[in-house]
Amino acid sequence: MTATRGHSHIPDSVVRQLPLLVSDLLCLCRNGRVDWLNDAGARLLGVPQGDVLSRPFTDFLHPDHAAALGGDLMPLAAEPAGAPFMLRLPNGGSRAVIIMARPTDDGALVILARECSGSLPVMDTLLRTVKRLEARARDNDLLARVVGTASEGIMVLDPSLRIATVNPAFTEITGWPASEVIGRKPPQLLEKGADRDAALLMFEAARSSGRWQGEQWNRRKGGERYAERLGVSILRDEAGDVRHYVVVFSDITQRKLDEERIRKQANFDTLTGLPNRALFIDRLGQAVHQAERNGQMVGLMFIDLDGFKLINDTLGHDMGDLLLQEAGERLSHCVRSGDTVARLGGDEFTVLMPHLGTYQNAPVVAQRILDALKAPFDLAGKEAFVSASIGIT
Repeated sequence: MTATRGHSHIPDSVVRQLPLLVSDLLCLCRNGRVDWLNDAGARLLGVPQGDVLSRPFTDFLHPDHAAALGGDLMPLAAEPAGAPFMLRLPNGGSRAVIIMARPTDDGALVILARECSGSLPVMDTLLRTVKRLEARARDNDLLARVVGTASEGIMVLDPSLRIATVNPAFTEITGWPASEVIGRKPPQLLEKGADRDAALLMFEAARSSGRWQGEQWNRRKGGERYAERLGVSILRDEAGDVRHYVVVFSDITQRKLDEERIRKQANFDTLTGLPNRALFIDRLGQAVHQAERNGQMVGLMFIDLDGFKLINDTLGHDMGDLLLQEAGERLSHCVRSGDTVARLGGDEFTVLMPHLGTYQNAPVVAQRILDALKAPFDLAGKEAFVSASIGIT
């Protein structure tokens, strides 16, 4: 059969298998009723496929959510990023999912339901065998439409790693239109560097074991870096030779950014960017444990800014924040790269010095800090002065 307009000729066996690579619920609904459902969807709903077909999709939603839709599924397509719903399970329980929907040209609706588990789902449902997958495929045109509306990017390569076809989500994620990549190797294989080496290792691992999955960073057409979760599987012929590589991937950049933001919020002071009390206590415990084991010495300083309250009261809290930020930078320049400067709160800072050597080294660093903090602070054109009190142990 011929693939979606603008794509090259794709073997039927490849088209049949693509929807089964997705580990989330995929179904096609007509007039609100389920017309087709993948295996992963039946498992997510907890019912056999035969008990789902021809039934209203809202039968499998929590009654409150089903009532809100009123039998009309088209509002699901109004949220491009999906909306949260609760599935109703046969045992009386429920399961939280994100539902996305895309209308087709003939008035049907393709629905994807992704279980909420705190992270994007892992695409671990890769190829089984051609025979098993072909037995479950019943309508190539239907499957092609499902693949065309899938939110995951799909890329099929020939044995020489040249792209045979891609789906629309591939273009949405990478920025590369099908006309510019079909017949060529993936962009990351065209330039020498770490991305090319990683991609070659990925395909080699898939060739050796039959499948590969993981996370990596890639580049869009415009050069922007993005994170992706991807799975690679191998289609072999009867002789066991590689016929196609099938790659399914999703953009997890926002998840990575959210994870980094949460990590920073949990461990770093939002004003100065220095480690906060929690991270300081953790590093202190590690340093003391290592010092006891190796018979070394740890230096610890507690620093309080003298005169900070006066600046806050006279110049305002905004100026006080600028002073704390500048003080944090000055403190960081006074210590070694392996030391930790942390802000405990207010105008209180600490300096942790693992591998101190001898105790005489601590006062040297303390004097350097006192001298650095005595210099005038330029606060948006206003000059201010503070000093510091330091306790050392």
